[in-house]
Amino acid sequence: MSSTSDTRRQLFEAARTRPADDAAWSVLADWLTDRGDPRGRLIHLERADGSPRAQRIARQREARQLRATHEARWRSGVELPEGFEALDWTHGFLHRIRINRPWDDSVVDDLRSVLAQPHAALLTRLKISSLEMSSGACAHLASSPGLEAIGALELAGSSVGDEGAHALAAARGLPGLTTLDMTHQGVGDVGATALAHASGLRELTTLILRGNRIAVPGARALAQPSGLPALKTLDLSTNALGVDGATVLAGALGLQGLQGLDLSRNQLGDRGAAALASATGLPKLTSLVLSRNQIGAAGAAQLAAATALPELAFLDVGGNRLGDEGAAALANTTGLAQLARLWLRDNDIGAVGAAALGTSTHLPLLAHLDLWDNRVGTTGAASLASATGLPSLTTLGLDNNALGDDGAAALAFGTALSRLTMLRIGRNGISATGATAVASATAFPALRILELSFNRLRDEGAAALASGTGLPRLGILRLMDNEIGDAGAAALASNTGLRQLVSLTLEANQLGDGGAVALASSSGLPNLTNLGLRRNDIGPAGREALASSEVLAGCAVFLDGLEDSFGLF
Repeated sequence: MSSTSDTRRQLFEAARTRPADDAAWSVLADWLTDRGDPRGRLIHLERADGSPRAQRIARQREARQLRATHEARWRSGVELPEGFEALDWTHGFLHRIRINRPWDDSVVDDLRSVLAQPHAALLTRLKISSLEMSSGACAHLASSPGLEAIGALELAGSSVGDEGAHALAAARGLPGLTTLDMTHQGVGDVGATALAHASGLRELTTLILRGNRIAVPGARALAQPSGLPALKTLDLSTNALGVDGATVLAGALGLQGLQGLDLSRNQLGDRGAAALASATGLPKLTSLVLSRNQIGAAGAAQLAAATALPELAFLDVGGNRLGDEGAAALANTTGLAQLARLWLRDNDIGAVGAAALGTSTHLPLLAHLDLWDNRVGTTGAASLASATGLPSLTTLGLDNNALGDDGAAALAFGTALSRLTMLRIGRNGISATGATAVASATAFPALRILELSFNRLRDEGAAALASGTGLPRLGILRLMDNEIGDAGAAALASNTGLRQLVSLTLEANQLGDGGAVALASSSGLPNLTNLGLRRNDIGPAGREALASSEVLAGCAVFLDGLEDSFGLF
């Protein structure tokens, strides 16, 4: 290599263009470390995996200390023009930005200047939120040189329509683009056809066309051999495909390599589900999303008997009309034995359907079962907790299922959930009584993530969790909106049973300065890396205690804003 700058450029380009290549990242990390850049060490810490838990915790602690020491300098090293906003960082480098200003020729010039900055060497993702983004602006962006690093483009806040889709399809200035998101952009069949035959998007692996007006002709164009030979993921949710569109896609000749397909909210019904179940053109599909399509038990039975989807590992049929009969059909599947994830939220499934799933002998690989927003109740929870089926289950979602304290206790003292690593039981009317049962459970020796938000635990429930002995490996605990006050926070801060926690969410509770001070001087949370305290009543004294806490040095503390900090599932 001819110079240090050439070496740097090639190393960053290798990591940027091959994000899954551990060797490329390792070489880059070593190169940075040799030059005294702590981000080299950070890359090693944040990309390492597969080691014992104690080593992972030590790495997380070292990484948070590095970020606490250097992050302000890293962030200040990026100069962003007016209307540009940093959204995401990775390994101490800017990774994703948003542009939100009137579009003119200067926007691309400014974008090139940002891409040239050293602290933006891993910048690959661009979101354009300008309300004035037009088809002409799309053409300008797509034909501009110097944007080879952009791998993901997301359009929001405008509606570029079919003309904008046509301009992007002919792109010459975005040769590295692998992800294109045109959600709610007014794209119809003409635009979909242009994208399907794109000459400038040969590297595209993900195409998101959610919330447009694509119907059968657009689906037919996308289904034919086209200009998108690398396409792996196609999102056509909330369009106008109907049964005929689903049938066209099921027999696609041009989507033989497709791995992920989202057709939610397309009025498919049972007939559309049946068409996909007998698909001849989707042999490599591993993920199929069919939520909110008015699919009933008959459609579920068709999917359960599918023989044309041999690699399907994730099926989402949430928000349909499956009921107990549909759940039982899926439990007794003859064609989906390879499923690892099954999402059944909001399907009017009760105790009978839960019991059928729990005793299934046809889903040996199922690891993640989502039953949010159903009517499983105490009886259904007891059936799942004592079920003899689902030997691989590690994640169970039962939010909003009217479990109450009895349902929580049924889960806690069951015999079949010892492999669970994540349990979601938010919005179930659980009080301190149920929390006490969970905290003293014998059923959850492997549990790492527990969601109890939007219940009514109060201080007593928080204290029960803090002193329990049944959750020895818990790393993430979510307690949003549980009427927990300073006493509950103090109990959690000095806990004896939750010392492995790395993330604690106490947003939307009743904490004041006393609770903040207790957390800031915690003796029971030595491994904490994320602490969510938004929407509490913490004043200057509490904020100062948190900011100056040595115990929380390097811990990300969230105090402001309205968004939930750590989404799960």
